[in-house]
Amino acid sequence: MNRITATINSLHSKGAKAFIPFITAGYPDIKTTPLLVETLEKAGASIVELGMPFSDPLADGPTIQSSSFEAIRNGTTPDAVFDCIRTIRETSEIPIILFTYTNLILRYEINRFMKRLSSSGGDGLLVPDLPIEEAQLFIKRAHEHNLRMIFLISPLTLPQRMKKIEKMSDDFVYCVSITGVTGKRKQLFERIKPYLQTVSATVSKPFVVGFGVSNRDDARKIAALSDGVVVGSAIINIIKENKNDANLLKNVRKFVLNIYRGLSYY
Repeated sequence: MNRITATINSLHSKGAKAFIPFITAGYPDIKTTPLLVETLEKAGASIVELGMPFSDPLADGPTIQSSSFEAIRNGTTPDAVFDCIRTIRETSEIPIILFTYTNLILRYEINRFMKRLSSSGGDGLLVPDLPIEEAQLFIKRAHEHNLRMIFLISPLTLPQRMKKIEKMSDDFVYCVSITGVTGKRKQLFERIKPYLQTVSATVSKPFVVGFGVSNRDDARKIAALSDGVVVGSAIINIIKENKNDANLLKNVRKFVLNIYRGLSYY
């Protein structure tokens, strides 16, 4: 069974919440990425979302864009990311979702990309600029290599379309908290509460919430109305502030563990 499927099923059966941290592969450097994944896992991560650096990351806010550009400048290529996942697999079985863009997959060639991701030890992918109307071949090739495809819904998604996206999304749906790019939002929970209630009433699969979740309080409140949270930009900021510090991993662990403990109430 795919690791994502097994993890989501296990969490759902126990009524537990998924905690999905995001980091950019190759930031601050490719050698540190497996150590960061290990740190995230030990701090409570259920699944890790690993961003493949891209030169035009339209869904990402300035924090993740900056980390992506720096990773590219440091020589992080798609092949380097696949090799990094293979390294992670030497010591860890945590599910890995690759966050990437359509252009990168097409440039690599769809089947070749899926085969390489799977053989490296990846478990699935999330492609924010891939509409469901154009996703059939991507899904087919992904499934041929035992990969899961996760799709997004947003506050602008009508309930009828939510159901279509849910049908095509494997295991769970990724719920974008607020329209726009990733990054921290003020008073996030109160702004999105009615939207999350609509999603909960519309979809039957588990759904996790990302884009803008940056602290323990928001994560805890959002988890009460969903099946889990994704935290990205806030973690990238911690990495940025500590990338030249010997205590980088310790400080990332402290921040992530604090958020995870907020979810453990449920």
